[in-house]
Amino acid sequence: MSHMSLFAGQEDIQVPLQKLALWKVTKLLMPRLCPSELATASMAASVLVEERAKVEVQLALHKAAEKHHLDSDHLAFGQNPQGLFAAKSIRKTIRLIPLGTVNKAKSNKDTKLTIHHAGLSWTIGPFRQNLHFEEDSPACLVPYFWCKPTSEADEASMVFSSIVESGITIPCLENPEPLQQHQQLQYLAAIAEVSEEAQPEHAQASEASGPSEPKAKAKTKAKAKAKAKGTETSEDLASDRAFKFWLRAQKAAVDPDQGCNGELATVIDQLLAEEP
Repeated sequence: MSHMSLFAGQEDIQVPLQKLALWKVTKLLMPRLCPSELATASMAASVLVEERAKVEVQLALHKAAEKHHLDSDHLAFGQNPQGLFAAKSIRKTIRLIPLGTVNKAKSNKDTKLTIHHAGLSWTIGPFRQNLHFEEDSPACLVPYFWCKPTSEADEASMVFSSIVESGITIPCLENPEPLQQHQQLQYLAAIAEVSEEAQPEHAQASEASGPSEPKAKAKTKAKAKAKAKGTETSEDLASDRAFKFWLRAQKAAVDPDQGCNGELATVIDQLLAEEP
């Protein structure tokens, strides 16, 4: 038979006839060597531009968080209700960095936690927070994500801003005025305006689609059930054919005159006879 090795090319292998019974049918493919041109192109750093940009954003976040770090002498975390407070009077401007996970944005809509870098948009998500203040917890406390929104303008003590770290613009929260001791750190929440003209259209669309929705669901469910049944039948037939093919291949590889292979050949013949 012919064999294709990785580096020696095609070579012919001579097998004694009596050893053919030891051979089995296999689905393994022949060895294949990656073309040098493709290997060169795939090994280039340009292929990993997106992953590199993600790492750069993550590193910039860590650097910014270290540069503007505040310890428990300045900030206090509270629970029930959850919030961030000034542990003492703070006259200088502090900046809370949203240190967290970085992922490629799934939409073009910008949020307060969107970073633009390398022609791509990245979103920041919080690390797991130590919500119950457990001593042995692997979670962390990131002040930015403990700063809560408020609808009252006079209660807002923080505003959205940004800093530049390693050439990357990073969003943050900062205090425009000094903070008093035990003052809660909050930012003004944006109130979405809902058009009164759009409400009747939404209600009308819901009412129009309401009565026909159960019928559509029932019809879709029936189609899915019929499709699943047909798929099972096709898979059973394919399985029977594959088993018959495997039996015939084993029979071809068995030498009835060698050892107990005669009994094995008889069993294979019986199984093939039982197949429809």
